[in-house]
Amino acid sequence: MLFLGMIKNKILATAILTLVAVLFSSSVQAQLNWGVTGTGGSGTWDGSTANWFNGSSAVAWDSTSAAFGGTAGTVTVSGTQNLTGLSFTSNYNTIQGGTLNFTGATPTISGSGAGQSINSTLVSSTGLTISGASKNFGGDNSSLTGVIDVASSAIVRIANNNALGTSSDIADKINLGASSILQLNSGINLNKYIVTTGLSTIESVGNSTLSGNLSLGGTTLFQLDGNSLTLTGNAGLGSTGSSVMTMPGGTGRLILDAVSGGSTAYGFFIRGSDVTVQANNNTAFGTAANINLGDAAGKGTLALNGVTIANNAFLAGAASSRTIENMSAASSTYSGQVFLGDFSTILRSTTAGTLNVSGNLRDDAGTAAIEIGTSTSVNSGTVNLSRASGNAYDGTTTVNSGTLLVSNTSGSATGTGAVSVESGAKLAGTGIIAGTLSVNGILAAGNDSVGTLTVQPAVTWNGATLASAATDWQFDLGTANASDMLDITGGNGDLLKGTGSVFRFDFQGSTNPGTFTLVQWAGTTTFTSANFSYTNLGAGLKPGIFQIVGSSLQFVTAAKETPIISVLPLAQQITAGQSLARSALTGGTPSTPGTFTFTDPSIVPSTTGNYTAAVTFTPNDLVNYTTATTTAIVTVIGYTQAEYEANYAAGQAAGFTAGENSVIANPGTYSLYTAASIQDLKSAGQLMIQAGATSVTLTLPISKNSTLAPNSWVPAGNLQLILDKTANKEFYRLSP
Repeated sequence: MLFLGMIKNKILATAILTLVAVLFSSSVQAQLNWGVTGTGGSGTWDGSTANWFNGSSAVAWDSTSAAFGGTAGTVTVSGTQNLTGLSFTSNYNTIQGGTLNFTGATPTISGSGAGQSINSTLVSSTGLTISGASKNFGGDNSSLTGVIDVASSAIVRIANNNALGTSSDIADKINLGASSILQLNSGINLNKYIVTTGLSTIESVGNSTLSGNLSLGGTTLFQLDGNSLTLTGNAGLGSTGSSVMTMPGGTGRLILDAVSGGSTAYGFFIRGSDVTVQANNNTAFGTAANINLGDAAGKGTLALNGVTIANNAFLAGAASSRTIENMSAASSTYSGQVFLGDFSTILRSTTAGTLNVSGNLRDDAGTAAIEIGTSTSVNSGTVNLSRASGNAYDGTTTVNSGTLLVSNTSGSATGTGAVSVESGAKLAGTGIIAGTLSVNGILAAGNDSVGTLTVQPAVTWNGATLASAATDWQFDLGTANASDMLDITGGNGDLLKGTGSVFRFDFQGSTNPGTFTLVQWAGTTTFTSANFSYTNLGAGLKPGIFQIVGSSLQFVTAAKETPIISVLPLAQQITAGQSLARSALTGGTPSTPGTFTFTDPSIVPSTTGNYTAAVTFTPNDLVNYTTATTTAIVTVIGYTQAEYEANYAAGQAAGFTAGENSVIANPGTYSLYTAASIQDLKSAGQLMIQAGATSVTLTLPISKNSTLAPNSWVPAGNLQLILDKTANKEFYRLSP
């Protein structure tokens, strides 16, 4: 019995040792370390070379898990290699070429080694988990189906559009775990469905694009590093959980292009020294998400590209300004409420277009200020404060550049604070302003048409030292004595003369006569009518005058008179082929002294005989009279080119052959029908004419010139010689 027991124990011990050996062998075979001794380096990864270490010896690859440690190197994959996982403990290894086919239920790429470059094609039908330090994926034509989990704190960098597969389905999505980072190289367009959880970061290492859907499930940071990141897929921004999109400090541009936002009231934070979020879609921020512009870390910019944004905006931060701008060549609209707090906000258009702000600008208990452009943030177009009932902020409004258009119908477009317009900038519109107004630049009551701008307290006009368009007030003069007008009748308003000595109105080429009220006030004025001047009055108006009548400034002008021409001028005759400039106009009886000239002296009449020419009369007194038009009869003698050609054609039809030498040599063979037909025989300094039935008249036109100036010869008459005809055919010419 004892012996038998010893045998049983020995058998049991042997079995246990065998099992342990099997388990040990299995655990060793589950992972191979790169390098013949497992210490890394460079080489080729194939299925036959013994360049892997199993813990005791160098072996060939056996489709298990690959581990890279020791010395970093470049490993080139030959063909397709199957594996269950990939891990790194050393830094800056490169895996390139070939295909890595992940097998098993849960394939992984992991390890603490940083700066790995995985440039091989990746294949998996069961998804992939990526964890650990930074890994750069640059392979092409990867085929990964199933979820790609980027574990907490992992860093994944995309260097090829297809490095993590081509599917944009939600079943093949990328899950970004808490504190994970997804980096996109310059030029990348990643068409993957992306879901974020916890605090995760999407970083644009160069200008790049996310064209797949984006679903934010936590606080997501967009780190731009001075680059642009464009979102072109549908993105439920702020649509699930407590998702918040945040722009951290720094520079760059996040472009929301063709993005449909979520519908829940989670926030979107924009902050950074020069961070811009560009909205190309009306619902880029969802239908209820708040936009938080700026914080203590710095300012931010919200750029609207031809869209209407209805989200509420909350401004926060230190003294630096926050910016809402239009970047479209046409217009963009911000229709949500803007909570200004105690901070300065810049409104502007970076193009010649318009930023319409139809939502309420409010500061509640704060004292927020509004700036229309700045010295470094130029407003190139128009900002229209168009909320019908005005805005509710208490700080100042400064128009630094471009145009501020106010178009409210009640309340105050600029809140209760003072308004100032700097030189070169413009305040325009038909709205209402409740604060005091100081104008150093342009004021344009109305907007491209006659209208009234209402300012309830005092208006101070600071003129220029020298006349300048940068300080003119632009007013249109309409019909029936209606014009643009500044109304300061509310609150006993005053019109006050400020600095400068030139206070000039620009009447925009208006051509309507009348008596126009330009400004009216309820209080007093420190101006006199002699202080005002004007420019750009229409050509059809007489000089106007300014007058102060009661509590209003008026401008009076009348239409110029049109001269009456009772007797038409006479014109000297010209020869066919000459222009009207060869004729002289004399006589004529106008109602006021002046000069008659041909309207177009370059005209060459096309026929002979009497030609009716257009004549312009310019009065000497152009201040009170306009020019007038009339006509004069010009007699054209000789033959025109058209008449000559007709006669010449008739001669040819009758057998006439051109050529002076032929006629002289054989005069009996030609039939000459008219004086014009013989003109073909003219040579330099000569003229040959056919005789009439009994006589021939030779005419030589004479011109005169008193100064010998070019183009100043005028007709002086004709020399004529009449000779009797003595033969059937006679030829005459000017002797050489």
